[in-house]
Amino acid sequence: MTRTERVLHALLWATGAPGELVVEDGDEPLLLEALAEHRLDARLIGRARRDGIRLAPSLEAAVVARDADNLDRVHEQIALFRAVRGRLDQADPRVRLLPMKGFGLYALTGDREHAPFSWDVDVIGADPRAVAAAVEETDGSGYHFHGEEHPYVFAHMDDLEVHMHYVVTSIDRGLRAEDVDVVATTGVFEVRTPFSVSLITHDEMLQHTRAGVGAAAGLEVLAPEMAVLVRLAHLYVGYAMSPQPLPVATIRLEELAQLRDYLALPSFDAARFLELYERHDAWLVTGFARRLMLDLLDVDPFAPIVDAEVPAWFPSNLWWDGSGAGFPLQIPWNAHDLVLCPATHPDLVDVLGPSVVRVPADGGAVTVSMLEADAADAAPRYVHHAYHGGLAGVRVTLCEDGDGVDAVATFPPVDDDQMVAVGWASGDYRYEVFFRPAGGTHELEDYSAVPAPEGQRPTVRSCRSGPEGVEIAVRLPWASLAGGQPSGQDATRLLFRGRVQRRPWGEVAGGVVLPLHLTR
Repeated sequence: MTRTERVLHALLWATGAPGELVVEDGDEPLLLEALAEHRLDARLIGRARRDGIRLAPSLEAAVVARDADNLDRVHEQIALFRAVRGRLDQADPRVRLLPMKGFGLYALTGDREHAPFSWDVDVIGADPRAVAAAVEETDGSGYHFHGEEHPYVFAHMDDLEVHMHYVVTSIDRGLRAEDVDVVATTGVFEVRTPFSVSLITHDEMLQHTRAGVGAAAGLEVLAPEMAVLVRLAHLYVGYAMSPQPLPVATIRLEELAQLRDYLALPSFDAARFLELYERHDAWLVTGFARRLMLDLLDVDPFAPIVDAEVPAWFPSNLWWDGSGAGFPLQIPWNAHDLVLCPATHPDLVDVLGPSVVRVPADGGAVTVSMLEADAADAAPRYVHHAYHGGLAGVRVTLCEDGDGVDAVATFPPVDDDQMVAVGWASGDYRYEVFFRPAGGTHELEDYSAVPAPEGQRPTVRSCRSGPEGVEIAVRLPWASLAGGQPSGQDATRLLFRGRVQRRPWGEVAGGVVLPLHLTR
């Protein structure tokens, strides 16, 4: 086995897969990184001790120390939650703050293996503004919004993520993989069927709670059935939003382990879960978890509960838009790559099939048009949808120099209640700009797996709007793109995304995704 294969199997072993643990010299740095990303420190230690496996001293010391820190952090998060909940209960008991993700399983069992590291705790209350204010007053930091209003998160804060509701993704059961198999096509591809979403509200969650134990004694947490639904929804979104798999943990194995453990709790009520499953059309997210468990762990704990076959395919999403519509497509994937993706994995641009564009060597610009049938510079290959009227005349102009790429996207005029979103991706780097022409404001968000070096990250040069349309100009330094500055005849792979959307995060008029090979 290669190092990547050994680390992959070690991760699966820690999660509960059958087999033996094999770790060789030189595996430890990648294994430690991957264990952290998958939140598996406690589970590796627990299984090794149960099975009488001796870990290498340096590996054991590192994981044990990190696990102790993780447990301390979980207890600090529980204490912060308790303080915020107490403040809210005094001010307005109707808010009834609940943890949705984070320490929920640990709160029900007190089992140390159920206390993995988490950056924050997802919470929900009847009044999200009051919740965020209470966090600030207690020990929290200020709001962070994505673009404008986040579609389902009121505020991202240091330790608590304040939700308004939770989203369960689904799609028309009649849609077939061959209907959206973009890889099997050439030319321009139109997506005609959007994703659908169901919202889990705070009121509904209040009907599915249990009392915490141990460090969480006296707290109200989600009952196993509701916690499973939330986990299923989160797991699928992690996959669907990453058609270019992350280097490590596109999906987290800890989530699969928690699903298995929730289902095994004596308090888990299969009938109540099935009610939630039907109400929220959860066949897709449940089927995806079942497929992963079968492929990775050789188990299907949902089989005795859900009387349905595992679906044959699972649509990926070329671009998440907050509304739930997106770009559902059949894109090749395998479960192992979602756990630990090898460096040889093809770039999404190559998977989709690129439009090849020659950039002038003298520093001149080249323009590519989309959604203009008779344009001389029309891109030969792109994907688009027109769910609410569509777009017309989207253009991308590119110009290179020794330091990077100037990329300018233009759109037709938009209404005052609409925003324009533009994305640029290259390998594991991904950037998005949200521009609201009516107010003249914009934000640049960096969603890269690992950010580019300071001083070498993209910048927005201008966002303009007028009678002739909208223009968004971005500077992309070579260090912010996969492969850096090309040499010789090497192609630069870029993925352009653009859409026009009703504010805040409402219906999408239309969107386009353009895979590019820039050649010289």
